[in-house]
Amino acid sequence: MKIAKVVETTALTKKAIRYYEAAGLIQPEILENGYREYSGDTINRLRMIKTLRNLSFSIEEIRLCLANETSLHAHFESKSKQLQGDKDQLSMVIDLLNQFITQQRSLEDITEFQEEVDKLIQNRPIQLRILLRQVFPGALGELLAAAYGQFLEEPLVSAEQKEAWEALVVELDELDPIVVPDDLLLWVQKNNNKKEIQNNVLRMQEEYSHSYDDFLHRKQEAVENYLKDSEGKRKSYSNQDLILFLVKEGKPVVEVIGKYLPILSKAYQQFYLKQSRFLHDNPELIEKLKRN
Repeated sequence: MKIAKVVETTALTKKAIRYYEAAGLIQPEILENGYREYSGDTINRLRMIKTLRNLSFSIEEIRLCLANETSLHAHFESKSKQLQGDKDQLSMVIDLLNQFITQQRSLEDITEFQEEVDKLIQNRPIQLRILLRQVFPGALGELLAAAYGQFLEEPLVSAEQKEAWEALVVELDELDPIVVPDDLLLWVQKNNNKKEIQNNVLRMQEEYSHSYDDFLHRKQEAVENYLKDSEGKRKSYSNQDLILFLVKEGKPVVEVIGKYLPILSKAYQQFYLKQSRFLHDNPELIEKLKRN
């Protein structure tokens, strides 16, 4: 089976499938013409991976489950205990995991729970930031969660938002991969946590609550200070570096986000209006940033 059919069969994105291959979780056959052929066993494995991801398992946790089924129930019990900290939102996930343990089910049986898990995902007010990292595991999901996470804490509620989300996923999945420098990716992963996202939310709320004149002055000052701070002086990346990387190397991604995120996030709508005006009013400053 070719990847287009696998996408249709599993409802996974192409980027997710390729990421799971790169992570060593699946091993499709490479044909003489370079195309990949996905067997029935590989499809079943992808379904297992998808279900485990929806049950909040990380890639490394999934690797352990797939590698040693004799300790599967121990992994599920460990995950169940971990999820107790977020019991209100994830109580249904915990119930499913405990049901799996009680029934002494095998890993092959996990896809039988997919319908229940799908209902759980649909009914749970899961944040867009978390969804992005599930749909696009790897560099792209991490990058977008870090760059736009402060706008992605809102759940999908309206039919218009759900349609916009589906369109965003399809268009992002069709884009060519972005090559992310290892050190930038490490910085992104380190800062992709709830505390840092909340700090960005507070910073954004403070920054965009000002009048446009105040916003313009503060933004110009911040960009000028960034430009004065040479690469040699900066010891680590900053949020400004992340945004600049996306503007330079990920323009198609930024365009897709700009098309749909105003529909998905009220917070982003406010940001988008002032940011667009700032970009329009400061072409020389923006050009300096691009050359930096």
